[in-house]
Amino acid sequence: MGFYELASKDQHKEFKKYAKFGEKIKVSAPLEVKGKLYKEVIFYKKFLAGISGGVAGGVFLDSDNKKVEDEDIVKDLVNLSYFAEVLCDDESKIALNRALKVEGDLRKDEQDLQDIKQAFLILYKEGIFKEGEGLELENIIKEFYKLRKENNELMKNLLDKSKEITARDGGINDKFVNSIYDEYMEVLVKNFMKIRHLLTGKHLYNDLYDKLKKYKKKFKVKLRSDNMNLLNKLEYTMLYFIKILNTYEPVLYMNKSQYERHLKNVEKDNIGIRTKIIR
Repeated sequence: MGFYELASKDQHKEFKKYAKFGEKIKVSAPLEVKGKLYKEVIFYKKFLAGISGGVAGGVFLDSDNKKVEDEDIVKDLVNLSYFAEVLCDDESKIALNRALKVEGDLRKDEQDLQDIKQAFLILYKEGIFKEGEGLELENIIKEFYKLRKENNELMKNLLDKSKEITARDGGINDKFVNSIYDEYMEVLVKNFMKIRHLLTGKHLYNDLYDKLKKYKKKFKVKLRSDNMNLLNKLEYTMLYFIKILNTYEPVLYMNKSQYERHLKNVEKDNIGIRTKIIR
């Protein structure tokens, strides 16, 4: 379910005075601040609709559809709408549930781990990779999947709690953020610690990836298709780890406290961007 829905015909007629030429209109679910109900109306170009950050502007309106001018209330509403979109909007590109793995994905992780172990056995047999380094990597991969499963459970609990709170309170109010914030930060930090775990094998990923590419190319004709599939899976995993570490490079060597401060700064920046486009 989306936090924002396309404006109805009547809403479009009412709110188009805030829109610019060619903009589409969406309306948020109700937001409650200090006992009063508000809504956010956002405007976007149709060709930017699928692009994160494609919102061109927005206004907050009260229950009488009057524009909210009070800066303190607008500030509270921007903060609330940001977290509502992250935690309660199944369709948003910034929604946390986009990272949630379903049961089938977790079972696939277990199968992938077994396949990767078989791939290492092929490499040991051919003398392509040292068994000691392979065992080190096996343990890193096994722990990574374990951490991913644990973090996935935390994320699911957080999203379930968010739904329970909004169902209980009949919507999203100004107490919502405080009631979920600690768990929200825990999910983000745990995810970061999962990525940091990959640092322990950073010196091995590129080496194994290169060896796999060369070995597969050299023995492509001789390799059975099932063995090729196993090696492809290991190669993909190494490339995935390399890309993750590259993505997180700017923050990779932060400790937990430093990363928490970084998250708060990112959060502040994101909310600041939303504030700037309020009309």
